[in-house]
Amino acid sequence: MCWSKIVTAGIIAAGIALFSGCGGKTEKMEVSESLLPKPVSIINFTFDGSPSRLTFSKVPQRVVVTRPEILDVLIRLGVGDKVVAASFPMNAKDRIPCYKEKIPHALIVEGELDKETALIQKPDFIIGWRMSFREGALGNVSFWKEKNIPVYIEENSGPVPAVDPFPPCTVDSEMNFIRNMGAIFDKEETAAQVIDEIESVLRELQKKAKGERPVRVLTIEFMGDKIEVFGDKLLSGDIIKRLGSFNINYEVPFISAEELRTADPDVIFLIYHGGNTDREIAKSHFEEAPLFYLRAVQMGRIYPLEYKYVCATNVKTGESIDAIYKGLYE
Repeated sequence: MCWSKIVTAGIIAAGIALFSGCGGKTEKMEVSESLLPKPVSIINFTFDGSPSRLTFSKVPQRVVVTRPEILDVLIRLGVGDKVVAASFPMNAKDRIPCYKEKIPHALIVEGELDKETALIQKPDFIIGWRMSFREGALGNVSFWKEKNIPVYIEENSGPVPAVDPFPPCTVDSEMNFIRNMGAIFDKEETAAQVIDEIESVLRELQKKAKGERPVRVLTIEFMGDKIEVFGDKLLSGDIIKRLGSFNINYEVPFISAEELRTADPDVIFLIYHGGNTDREIAKSHFEEAPLFYLRAVQMGRIYPLEYKYVCATNVKTGESIDAIYKGLYE
């Protein structure tokens, strides 16, 4: 193995050891008001993308989160003890026992966390994906604002791919979320360490990519009889560009099988949700004409990419960069 691969493997292994797996149980701590060194003011957005300013003078003590990806950030920052409730999508419910070991004091819900359940927890801060704040789930951000409970929508959880006025999903916005959580919870030094780990992986793989031939890439997801396209405005698209290759972009979110055949990309990243069954179902679309004759199929360059690598990757952004690099050049 060459030296650059050893360095990259070491960086990624260190990151995985720090913020994945079931190790490192979060201890329950005494709740006490902790004033921040200075007030923290952050611009976020509402469900419809309108700007929303959040201001904190003290560290939140009763936090409700949706999605394990957000929970990973708080645990990595060492503030998992402040989480009173968390929700997991059904396709991630097998991970719940792992998190119950880390935050045994918190309520963990399968599926959506509803407004009433959240209210019972008496939260002083709510962090979630955008769709968590629709009707039938936690409800509109304005409902919580009226109760003086700040709501933070994770930057890369808006429409995927992003559309105006929502920000593009990028490596920078992933790091910005981590940075903001560090500021809000008075863990800026730890947040800076996490960001440095991500930047180290990116720098090393960008260096390696300079010796590779750029490729034309199409990132897609089969949704029934539709083919959704993820280009420059998705996290994976940003990573692909940063690693020296090119996304095939369209002005519309969906394309036909014929348009896919005409594009004939060098590499196809195939987005899927869940486990092995979902991955195999996604791959099966390339087993028959006309898609079977695509260059990427014939050259064995169809790379299934789990959804967790393209949306709100947070502390696992380094893993996403590594997975995409392998699909592009290995």
